Amino acid sequence: MIGWRSWLRMLIGLVLVIGLFDMLLPETDLKKLVKLVMGLVIMLAVLQPITALLNVGWDGSISIEATLYDDEIDWGKAGEMIYDAGSKPVLQFVTNQADHQMEALLIANTMVADAKITTHISEDGTITKVNAAITLCSSREHFPQEEIDGLEELTRNMIARYLQVSQAIILVEFA
Repeated sequence: MIGWRSWLRMLIGLVLVIGLFDMLLPETDLKKLVKLVMGLVIMLAVLQPITALLNVGWDGSISIEATLYDDEIDWGKAGEMIYDAGSKPVLQFVTNQADHQMEALLIANTMVADAKITTHISEDGTITKVNAAITLCSSREHFPQEEIDGLEELTRNMIARYLQVSQAIILVEFA
């Protein structure tokens, strides 16, 4: 009986939240699409007890469950998993955009023909290493060592400031 109460509470809360969003959305063509999606969400919530009765496994096998609603769900862990799944693509996109912007800044230098920046990120979202592969306009012998050292220092400085990281994790290579 507790499962039914939880389901009903969830359904009523969902309808109230969706109704609030419906009132807040401006009258545009997008509102029609949002209403369609909200309707599908409500329909899935209404059908949830039926889908809980029949549980279809990944291998296509059907099993009948004894309970309609599992009150033993670890909501903290479930939320963490959703957060991780959603944040990884966003973090990858932002990192790629930052890499491209730093490459464009480096190519603006007259000594640089091409640049490739690769940022490595750990599971917790911190930057662990940055590789900068720089292709010079002409062979390395055409430039004095002081200019190459200056370009390397400029590259390290720019990347460290842009990403707000230590210069120690930045590796600059010339091709």
